Amino acid sequence: MEVLGIVAPVFGLILLGWVLRAIGFLREAEVGALVKVVYYLGLPMVLFVAITGAELSEVVDAVSLAGILLAISSFSVAFFLVLRLLSVPVAARAALVVVVMRGNMAFVGLPIVLSAWGTLGLAKAGVIIGVLTGPFAIATVVLFRLARDTGGLRPGVVLRAFFDPIVIAALAGLIASAVRLSLPGALQEGMEMLAGMALPAALLAIGSSFSRQSLAGRKWLTAAAGLAKLVLLPAWGLLLLWAFGLSLAGLDLKVTVFLLTTPSAVANYVMSRELIPAEAPLVGTTVALTTVLAAVTMTIWLVLLGA
Repeated sequence: MEVLGIVAPVFGLILLGWVLRAIGFLREAEVGALVKVVYYLGLPMVLFVAITGAELSEVVDAVSLAGILLAISSFSVAFFLVLRLLSVPVAARAALVVVVMRGNMAFVGLPIVLSAWGTLGLAKAGVIIGVLTGPFAIATVVLFRLARDTGGLRPGVVLRAFFDPIVIAALAGLIASAVRLSLPGALQEGMEMLAGMALPAALLAIGSSFSRQSLAGRKWLTAAAGLAKLVLLPAWGLLLLWAFGLSLAGLDLKVTVFLLTTPSAVANYVMSRELIPAEAPLVGTTVALTTVLAAVTMTIWLVLLGA
């Protein structure tokens, strides 16, 4: 029951977002504005406040960072090769690898991490997300553009991936924590208020982004990607981190593995529409399906991780 108490509010807000969009209370322009506020202001404040509120030595764990990078990278390569053996076209392969590689760690993962493991767990998750955001955003652009065969990448597109607000917030939080920066009370309070609204608003935005059309697509490919994203990738990450010496009962392993259990990121669909439009329906289908199924699979993972 305690685990259900952690998960239910998160997915309840996602459902509420879908209902509000379905009845016309939220329209496309309003959802877009909500996402912008959350992504460029709210979530960065969540991470900055959490990281600066914890001791730097407690937040950063090199083994966790190396482990999750290796887990996602090696699993993505293996999944790509399996799809190739199954004669899946290269564009669909690229789309499915991105869907599995990039999870909705910030919008879905952070609220549950905060509920399950408190502000220290949130700070650890924020550092991990900050480290992963740049490299995997670039990997997404590379895969999509190579699949579309546009003749290469523009340096500016690659460079901009490193200026993601989440990356900047995580880096700024680490620096502020290292130098023990103390902010004026009014500024600190304002940042905390902004952070407080970010996660609920993010969950509403996720729910409002889904439609009936997003659940239509190639069923077996969607099912394979869902299984890989929600079950196989977290299991592989758990095995690797345990092999690296992290304790199964330790907070670092729990937070790191849990981030791997998150559904595919909505941003994957947005980027696919721009870079590889022919496969956007497949990406949208898998994003929607993994988000729906994650209500069950993430609950199971929380139990297994001893939340």
